[in-house]
Amino acid sequence: PGSIRVRLQILNQKSRVVSYKEKDIETDEQQIFVGIKLNELNAGNYDAIVMVEDVNTGEQDLAIQEVVIRKAGTPL
Repeated sequence: PGSIRVRLQILNQKSRVVSYKEKDIETDEQQIFVGIKLNELNAGNYDAIVMVEDVNTGEQDLAIQEVVIRKAGTPL
């Protein structure tokens, strides 16, 4: 089995880290899906930075995605 390390950082509009999670996952799959809960964050705009590392080879990948959290009941 392969081993990957997934790191997730959530940055607020001031580029401050407001959430950080790290998890090692054992898998033989070429593609996996990871769900995250963002319910601890206030309404606003954030950047989610996902870093994935193959623990066996040291290969890394990085993705950055803007996340917009709205208050409940706020129209899209």
